[in-house]
Amino acid sequence: MAQLNESELMKSVNELSGLASKILEFNKRYEELQKHVDFIGEALDTMDTKFNNGNAESLELTAPSVVPETTTRHNQTPRILTEEVTASKAPTETVENDSKKSSQRRSELHSLCETMYSRGLRKYVVSNLSEIQSVRRDEAISALKSAPKPAKLVLDCVGRFFLQGIRAYTKNSPMITSRQASVLMLELFLIVIGESEKEIEIEKPVKQEAENNAIAWKKRLISEGGVCKACEIDARGLLLFIACFGIPKGFKNDDIRDLIRFSNVKEIGHLLKGSRVLVQKIPVRKLRLSILSINKSTQIFNIHFQIVSKDGEFLIEGTENSIALLGRRLREI
Repeated sequence: MAQLNESELMKSVNELSGLASKILEFNKRYEELQKHVDFIGEALDTMDTKFNNGNAESLELTAPSVVPETTTRHNQTPRILTEEVTASKAPTETVENDSKKSSQRRSELHSLCETMYSRGLRKYVVSNLSEIQSVRRDEAISALKSAPKPAKLVLDCVGRFFLQGIRAYTKNSPMITSRQASVLMLELFLIVIGESEKEIEIEKPVKQEAENNAIAWKKRLISEGGVCKACEIDARGLLLFIACFGIPKGFKNDDIRDLIRFSNVKEIGHLLKGSRVLVQKIPVRKLRLSILSINKSTQIFNIHFQIVSKDGEFLIEGTENSIALLGRRLREI
């Protein structure tokens, strides 16, 4: 009886050992399969991104090699999943496809705004930054106008990138593109505000969040040496931000003046004119000119100019050596 039980026990142990080896083999094959599934997913994402960007002219995908159970005739490790996608189409088909791609991109941008998908919109703008900055600005403005609540959409899209210190934006940092995309969204929103016949509604929670963000932005600049030490894109971003969402009580005229001076205002001056809050903050401007010196032989004037607000605060000042150059610079401002 004991021998029978021992025999059955050994048989069970052998069966379990065989089952264990099969399970290990199954796990090994499953892991290999999972790796290839993950690779295919990544490859499809890459292809989709390239096609969306209009760069799907040629794409070659090669999966990592795996150790086979048996070798080939030449004792070489086979490769699996090698696929090459090439675009070789007739001219008429190319034109039609370009038109379809343009329509799809347009519908995607409008869809992101209409559905208030701020995270997707931010990602889209980052991926298509150069196009939206140049040839697709009107399309982006139109899409932003289609948003049910454009102020909230832009605020959520901008996010809290501004809390990152200047050290986070090194030369090759991906954060640079992210910051540029956020500033571009503020520019587009300010255009929408300026073109709107009636004032765009900003809900109280959105306005409060924007005010808190502006104050946090300013505090970060102060911790890095003050608003007067801000780099161009930082100054421009904060100036556009308060132009869009309002000027918090903690902002002084000196702060606004410094933001204007260091944001390269000649590039965005035409946008700032559409900001009702800035117009209300500085309702009247004066131009003060003082001739520092005159060269009689060349009749060149050394002119110092100041643009001041109603309360006498200097906004912009500088020096030019001719009336023509002064006029040109004032027109740029």
